[in-house]
Amino acid sequence: KTIAALHSQYGVNGFFALGSMPDKANSELTIASLYQSGLGLPDRDYYFDADKKEKRSKYVEYIASLFDLLKDSLTKQSNSSISSPYVSQLKKLDSKTLAEKVLAFETELASHHLTRTACRDPNLTYNKLSFNDVIALSKQHTAEITWQHYLTYGIHPHVAFDWKDYFNLIGKSPEDLGDIINLQAKHYLVHLPKILNENADILPYYSIFHVLNSYAPHLSSRWVNAHFLFHEKELKGTSDLLVRWKRGLQAL
Repeated sequence: KTIAALHSQYGVNGFFALGSMPDKANSELTIASLYQSGLGLPDRDYYFDADKKEKRSKYVEYIASLFDLLKDSLTKQSNSSISSPYVSQLKKLDSKTLAEKVLAFETELASHHLTRTACRDPNLTYNKLSFNDVIALSKQHTAEITWQHYLTYGIHPHVAFDWKDYFNLIGKSPEDLGDIINLQAKHYLVHLPKILNENADILPYYSIFHVLNSYAPHLSSRWVNAHFLFHEKELKGTSDLLVRWKRGLQAL
């Protein structure tokens, strides 16, 4: 339900992404496409290359800065209507520790992503499946059930990702979808249920961060500046933030 809400209501592409594209085997058709996604850094190589170590360190600082900004906002808004237990718990947790856990989780996601080179392989990235095939695909690699997980969470965290529920929640029934191209993501989506099961404790904070990251450019100056300093200056080398009226025109 959370993933469906992030995607359909808020435009936050955590975990994976859904879009549409022409069918490579039949250009007269436009069909639904599932993509690997869920990373805050530009691609998987940023999580593993030795020369990107400093970028990863800066990324941790950036994640922590957004958590700190949220904590500060919540403190000032003592009558906030936000009732999420995770947001309440956030105030008590160390931002840098949480940021490091978010990076570790994204690194696990990235380990199953295709490289940029592999993404250019037309055969590797074209996997046309029926809706039932996608459901079956997600059941191929379920998490091993350990007694610790069973006693802590029960059996439920170990069910496969429910694609039928996801598509219904975003208003796209299986009948509407027809065939799906599992673009770039077949290997990744097979492993996604296992990754989610093994990282249940960080999922709420990973999701909170990606919402903050998506909306930071449109909030007050402290958020805008934090987003600019990392995404534009650190990653792209952009020297100056555009004045607000120019950013407004870009948004329009």
